[in-house]
Amino acid sequence: MIKNKFLWCVTVLVALLQAAVLCWHYFNPKIVFIGVLDAPYLLDVPPWFSLIIMPIFSLCCLLLMRKRLQSTTVNRGKATTYALIGFVFSFNYGATLAGSYYWAMELYTVMLIIGIAVIACIVKSYRAECVFGFALSLSFVIGALQALVLALVTASVCWLLYKCRKLPLNFARDNSFT
Repeated sequence: MIKNKFLWCVTVLVALLQAAVLCWHYFNPKIVFIGVLDAPYLLDVPPWFSLIIMPIFSLCCLLLMRKRLQSTTVNRGKATTYALIGFVFSFNYGATLAGSYYWAMELYTVMLIIGIAVIACIVKSYRAECVFGFALSLSFVIGALQALVLALVTASVCWLLYKCRKLPLNFARDNSFT
């Protein structure tokens, strides 16, 4: 079970990580955030906005995780372990995706995005811990707001793919001639 002290410690840690990234970008002005949304007609978001949005997002995700883990009646230890594994794997997947995007490996980036769709058909990758890990790792490279938008869109697609994964099998079974 996730305690209140843990919630606030992780939220402060996320804020400190975002502050460290902003300091690093301030002292290394030649290296800038890679802007997925750098179009001139879009809203210009200041870099310090990540100090506000990412801790709030992390707190919301942790509260959703706590609610889901408290409602689990089978084995809370096992569910907590699976939540931690989901966070670690999605954080690493997002970091790999961000790195491939940063170093302009287009084919590898496309394969990783397709891989998200394949993983979504097998695993519940739309859960809060997976979205939190994915958004947190992407925020270091492409900025917090862009990472949140990408993570929430990805989570919506993953939810849709996971819910519709058995639809072709049910359609074939219902329309069989036997």
